[in-house]
Amino acid sequence: MSLFEFAPSVFDGLDSPSASALGGYPLTVRGSDFSPNAHLVWADGLPGPDLTVTDRCETSFAILLGSGSASTGGSRLVSLDPESQSPPVPFALELLAPPSASGISPPAGPLAGGNVVTVTGQNFGPAGTQRSIHFAGEDDCPFTIVDEQPDFLVCLLPPGTSLGSRDLVVEVEGVADTLPSAYEYSATAGVGGGAVAPRALALAPLRSPFAGELTLRLGLPQAGRWQLKLYDARGALVQRFEGDAPAGTLDVRWNGRSSDGRAAAPGVYFARLTSAQGTRDARVVKLQ
Repeated sequence: MSLFEFAPSVFDGLDSPSASALGGYPLTVRGSDFSPNAHLVWADGLPGPDLTVTDRCETSFAILLGSGSASTGGSRLVSLDPESQSPPVPFALELLAPPSASGISPPAGPLAGGNVVTVTGQNFGPAGTQRSIHFAGEDDCPFTIVDEQPDFLVCLLPPGTSLGSRDLVVEVEGVADTLPSAYEYSATAGVGGGAVAPRALALAPLRSPFAGELTLRLGLPQAGRWQLKLYDARGALVQRFEGDAPAGTLDVRWNGRSSDGRAAAPGVYFARLTSAQGTRDARVVKLQ
């Protein structure tokens, strides 16, 4: 290699697996040894929005996805230009049509929040998509997403500031949809064993990292048998809980000890909820 030649560029991927098909969204390209002229191209040979480089260094560069339309949505392939990397290595980029929220279940809950809800709709994107779900005017209090699917999201609700109905806002990769009067903070709705069932099985640690005791909230869409197991980072079973419960939400409290009564060591643990409706997993961190 001569003094003026560049090492081959390496394309490691993008900072997000998806972007809005409407365009105007920034993405970061990760890798190494990018040449001064390295840029992305559509690797599938189909036309697509412009991929304009806005900033660069040797290990990453920023691009701005140009304007497009919802009809260009779908899975696409991008790669570095052939002069920067040969042969080019393609990566998938999901172009998302605008999100559409259709409902929230249950549609009411206590002012204290903390209840499990299922937000339904379309075009919520694959795992890793940047999302924000909140009530209109309360974007500083987003929902906590505990399970994500392209057509529904299972969430824990934040506390409300006052009783009454709320407009639901679902924002996906910078594009938002609003569902008017979708939810009500109610003085009569219950939580932590309430009878209103979520649409999908859910497992939500209420605090992590935690010290001492941990509460895991179960969302059970149907009555029946459930089982909750806790494993350490090596995969060894630490504690288990099981029982029968009606449809609704149920709080299970782990005292931080193993099944033989000894205090579990600080570290990472994995919780697995199993019922007739499937399996849900959650990661928690014990501090002491």
